[in-house]
Amino acid sequence: MTLSREDRPPTVLIVDDDRATRALLALAMEEEGYETVGAQNGEQAIEEFNRLVPNLVLMDAMMPEMDGFTCCERMRSLPEGRTVPILIITVLDDQESVDRAFSAGTTDYITKPIYWPVLCQRVRRLVQAGETEQQLALITESLERSRAWDKVTTAVLGLANSTETGSWQDQLPEVVAIAREALGGDQAGLWLSPSKLWIDSQAEGWPAVEAEAAQAALDQYIQKPKDGAEATLIDVAAWAALDSVFQCRLGMVATVAGTDGAVVGGVMIGRSQDKPWSERDQQRWRQLGQLLSLILF
Repeated sequence: MTLSREDRPPTVLIVDDDRATRALLALAMEEEGYETVGAQNGEQAIEEFNRLVPNLVLMDAMMPEMDGFTCCERMRSLPEGRTVPILIITVLDDQESVDRAFSAGTTDYITKPIYWPVLCQRVRRLVQAGETEQQLALITESLERSRAWDKVTTAVLGLANSTETGSWQDQLPEVVAIAREALGGDQAGLWLSPSKLWIDSQAEGWPAVEAEAAQAALDQYIQKPKDGAEATLIDVAAWAALDSVFQCRLGMVATVAGTDGAVVGGVMIGRSQDKPWSERDQQRWRQLGQLLSLILF
């Protein structure tokens, strides 16, 4: 499981096949206040990168089996690899090697022999720049999610003009799909008991869910709310009843109620990423269930 950056000091991943060099680099970084983790080859570096998502990577260019350039390319292809600064340390200072380093995705490079004050200054600057870029990325993602959820609200409210003719059933699949995409889910579905209607949406590569399985999972959730909570409340911990159906690690449920307040269905979403749903995401999903309750019943 990825360790949260907020729960630890800035961490530097040091990748070098030479044990003595790793030790010297670790000592220099720890004196600057960073935590360090070492890797002796490229494969181990990829594993540690996935586990930690460090604040910065210090990597030797010349290593056996997988050199630093190839390892840098691999890291950049990882889900969390776009914003982490990578500083390559190399004895190569020719134009071809410099071009190769930047083509591989390195943020900066420094040549050997290492001049330690320069290295520490470079690391400090890159860590600060990386943290700023991550904050900007989070802000951008939040704004994009807000714009996407506006589309969900518009689509749901559009159902209100169609309820008398019954054509709203034709619009529900689009609503479910838009809601799934807005929150970055891999699976989403809506079950309505009165009409035995099951509508689902999947990301590319995910199989469809059988209506009977979704109904059974939702019934189990409604009948056994966690910690005595009312079934009308969203319960992230209740995904155990649905994980075998949607095959996702994390999910949310929002119940849909009829005019008498009784639960008559539910809207569900799940994703495979090991990334908890934010409080804002939970609020939005709860609101979706409430809006559907008002408009459909």
